[in-house]
Amino acid sequence: MSERPDSDRRSFLASVGAVVLSAGCSTVSTDVESPETPTTRARTTDPSPTSTDTETATGTETDTETETATPEPESEPDLPGGESLADLAAFDDAWTVESGRAGVPWNEYGDLPAVAMSSDGDSRARFTRKFDRPRDLSEWDLSVAAQLHSTGKGLFQLHLTLVDAHGERSRLSGSIQSTATGRWVRLDAGVRESTGIDASAVTELRIEHWAGDAESRFGVADLRRHSAPERGYVMLTFDDGPSEDYTVAYDVISAYGFAGAAFLHTETVTGDRGPSVEQYREMVADGWDVGGHTHDHTRLSEPPRQSQREILTENRAFLAEHGLTPTVFRTPYGAYDGHTLDLMDDLFDVSIVGSGSATGTDLTVFDPSPVGFNPDDYERAKRFVGAAVEHNRLLGLTIHMAPMPSRRAFESLIEYVHRRERCGDLAVITPTELYDDYICD
Repeated sequence: MSERPDSDRRSFLASVGAVVLSAGCSTVSTDVESPETPTTRARTTDPSPTSTDTETATGTETDTETETATPEPESEPDLPGGESLADLAAFDDAWTVESGRAGVPWNEYGDLPAVAMSSDGDSRARFTRKFDRPRDLSEWDLSVAAQLHSTGKGLFQLHLTLVDAHGERSRLSGSIQSTATGRWVRLDAGVRESTGIDASAVTELRIEHWAGDAESRFGVADLRRHSAPERGYVMLTFDDGPSEDYTVAYDVISAYGFAGAAFLHTETVTGDRGPSVEQYREMVADGWDVGGHTHDHTRLSEPPRQSQREILTENRAFLAEHGLTPTVFRTPYGAYDGHTLDLMDDLFDVSIVGSGSATGTDLTVFDPSPVGFNPDDYERAKRFVGAAVEHNRLLGLTIHMAPMPSRRAFESLIEYVHRRERCGDLAVITPTELYDDYICD
């Protein structure tokens, strides 16, 4: 299959919301109301149970002693929307190195100023800017460009910490897989916890990384602010293609008028372990995205670039030929490297990467931050939904239906999402809707 023209190539790497308690139309609670009788959405066929034997993808932060390669220079970066905070992005004498080391970067971020940072032993790399007068960041999201040089962590996490006039702190976080070295990646820093910070009176901003007993070397550049959305958004996504994608997820979500996104292995849909092509087409006709997840659950950080291109191109061609959604993709295991990011930007409109951590996003930043949560912990997922509401964030819930504890547990999560949606707190969208309504505009 031929690639699309450049004008049609864009990728948004969606990320998960933070863990904060917030629920109800106006109260702080995670209790779920008794379910209302939902409006039933018409089904065109009856569910056909099939085998539930399907592989579950997992992705967690791990330590590794392997040091990654020195990054190579790359082409000029594509700058996102938003407003560059020139007085912060310059990383001049107004910034203080409180711990770790900072210096001249090995690779500039295009023509923009950058700074190299490192942490070793048990030290934290911390670069701090204190303001002469409080800054109002209450209606803004922040992003920063980062280039990973080497790390002893499987998942490199960079934090932006805001401090207000009363000393309250809020940590915003983004992450990069250790395999994606040498490539400038824009991290959308999302809130992880609520501490009562007054974001309208920020007096200090810190850029931080802690590598534990390992060592990390990285660069940062182009601190940027973006207008926060007016409400929260939730994407309900399902991985791997077990039969429950159709018999449970589609059945339950359709009852509330929602649509989700299923990312399937093509060997599953052509075999006997999951929904049939016809059932997935029914889901697409009902507003769902049914996108790629490779043929056989390949960990994309391992094959060379040309093999990756063949894998992704074949996956996209299969989806197009079978009337599914060839413009959306999710990486198995949340794994990727710098080549994967470039190839997904070439081949797909919306690409979701990462797994296992919590971070937030606005709707304009290209960001490979994690999108995932423990698929067995639906109560934790409700807290993520509450965070999307409280902080007007985009939340991507990545759910593996095969280890689902019970249908009732899953229904409880969707009922909670419906409750917040009914209150006007959030909207449920698919990756395609995200692209059409928010990224293209």
